[in-house]
Amino acid sequence: IESGEKKRSFKGIIISLIVLFMLGGLIAGLIFMRHTVAGIWPGANGVLYDWMGLRVPQPGDGLELSLRNPQRKTEKGKDIIIFEVVIQNTTNQTQQVPTVISSLTDAEGNQVQEISTDPSKPMLEAGKILRFQAKFPDAPAAAKQSVAKWGAYPSSSGKNQDK
Repeated sequence: IESGEKKRSFKGIIISLIVLFMLGGLIAGLIFMRHTVAGIWPGANGVLYDWMGLRVPQPGDGLELSLRNPQRKTEKGKDIIIFEVVIQNTTNQTQQVPTVISSLTDAEGNQVQEISTDPSKPMLEAGKILRFQAKFPDAPAAAKQSVAKWGAYPSSSGKNQDK
């Protein structure tokens, strides 16, 4: 009877060690691959990595973004909408400025047009404000509201690009 109990306890120890090893590997993978995990699941940054003190920096951290002063104009027979993009650095350090992705939505909230605009300056000093324009060429008549979000950091070419 003793050998059967020893076999069961030995199997239990092995199974416990395997589970512990796998759990440790999963945690280590989540830590070492945190940039990839946060890229795939952005919510992991706030849910998991903030809690662990391992937050992954994201484009736009420390910057406030807003679209202001919309103007609808007609140029060369096309209806365009121009917004002033305002970015404020709310930190005490110089921050890199990512591309701004602006969207126009209709009254129901459906996206009708999206553009990407590179900032006029790649870096923004502490406490400073950066202003530039985002133009929606050939804007649909259904466009009623605008939404802006951060994109990736622009290439080092330094040109404004509206897509």
